[in-house]
Amino acid sequence: MIPTQEMITIERSLLARKGDAAPVGRSADRLENSMGLQTISTPIMEVAPSAEILIVEDNRLNLKLYRDLLEVRGHQIAQSSDVNRILSAMRLSRPDLIVVDICAPGRAGLEIARQIKREPDFCEIPMIGIAELHREGAKAEILKDGCDACIAKPISVPEFLRVVENYLKQ
Repeated sequence: MIPTQEMITIERSLLARKGDAAPVGRSADRLENSMGLQTISTPIMEVAPSAEILIVEDNRLNLKLYRDLLEVRGHQIAQSSDVNRILSAMRLSRPDLIVVDICAPGRAGLEIARQIKREPDFCEIPMIGIAELHREGAKAEILKDGCDACIAKPISVPEFLRVVENYLKQ
């Protein structure tokens, strides 16, 4: 179980004189009160404990995008563009979350999702499917066949990060 997320907050004081160091926390509050200055608290990034995430994606640009988005948040990434070797890779290092391209070549990503969910060692790992959802009922089929969530291509970065973080909190 991953602990509750923490919020990193930067506190800055707006100072009248250029070059003064901006105090943080209680020092800033005292300065604000004594000088009538305003302290600003700005949330900059939610930080979840590092998780290992397996990305199954055949498109190099998509793989780089997903990897970069997750690494900057502190997660460890395992990747596979060869969908036929996923279970072998998972036996070496069990991921906390799987992000799978549903349209992966070789064996379809949906079949990979089904196969992973049939494996007793891996069936509890949350899986996020990423797919083009042009036909009606596609999302329902993806969810029924093993994915815990589905994100439409092209992805929305904020939605992608929100969904990933929500499943890592569980």
